[in-house]
Amino acid sequence: MDKSFIGLLPCALKVPFENALSIYIKQLEDHNLAMDCHYSIVSNANNELDFFAQIKDLDSIQSLPDIMLAPGFNGFFSKGFMNKHKLNNEFTTVGDAQINPLWNTLGLQDEKGYYNIMGFNPTVFLVDETYHKDLPTPKRWSDLLKPEYEKKIAIRGSNKKSEGLPMEFCEGILLNFYNELGKEAIEQLGQSVKWSLHPSQMIKLAGRKGIETPFVSAVPYSFAKLVKQNEKVRIVWPEDGAIVNPIALLIKNKEDILNSRMIQFLLSEPVSKLFAQIGFASIHKSTADDLPPNVPYKWLGWDFIEKNDLGVLKRSLNETFLKNYGGEI
Repeated sequence: MDKSFIGLLPCALKVPFENALSIYIKQLEDHNLAMDCHYSIVSNANNELDFFAQIKDLDSIQSLPDIMLAPGFNGFFSKGFMNKHKLNNEFTTVGDAQINPLWNTLGLQDEKGYYNIMGFNPTVFLVDETYHKDLPTPKRWSDLLKPEYEKKIAIRGSNKKSEGLPMEFCEGILLNFYNELGKEAIEQLGQSVKWSLHPSQMIKLAGRKGIETPFVSAVPYSFAKLVKQNEKVRIVWPEDGAIVNPIALLIKNKEDILNSRMIQFLLSEPVSKLFAQIGFASIHKSTADDLPPNVPYKWLGWDFIEKNDLGVLKRSLNETFLKNYGGEI
């Protein structure tokens, strides 16, 4: 890899991020300043598997980009990657002085100084009473396991059968259910879920008439807020917290990198604003987000991440979920 920055970005973030970076580079050029970074920005949906397959077998940090950004509980959190790089203190954080106070409240700041959580996309309930008029509204994540919601739930998933790979379901949801309620909850959740969809498909279904639609879609807030709410369709913020799906930023622990122009860009006001505009929380201290005030969040926690090999655990939970999944394959 000859890039010093690679960003695997969610589809909602990729295009505005590229536009903001183009403006930043133009400003540098106008002041006769050079961009000290070769970069690549790609869609996470299409490139995550290839990227993490490549870095999985790299033993030397010299072979990795200087700065890496990727969403979800991805290969950065696998035990193999952690053991090779984390134990040698090969990455660093930006420091408390520059971060959103919410990060300390939620415990998102990695006290061991390895991961930066650049932002997160909270997952909430989008409740649609159009088809199921008499069901009670779930208040907590564990409510989704109740029998009355069997085959009435949608979560994010992708079908990779054409690539010879199993279906994959939202790892943030599976890991949080497992963390709090154990593997039996994954089996129960599989029975509750009938739809495995991209978030854009979930919001298109909301309020549709004439077809059965999910009563609850567990959907990123950035998509849910695009839906026009009415007496039948509304966003419900779980009482026990919207699930935090992190966007992890890894920065090599080497001299002067925290002063690089790419880091300055990542921590800049334009980047903080674009996170806020699409409904993400961000690490930036300076800009207010566009999230409801005083709402709870559910963060998996660094202790859980340290104790488990998330790469192995995700595969196991996905297999368990798939065996009990009540939807189409």
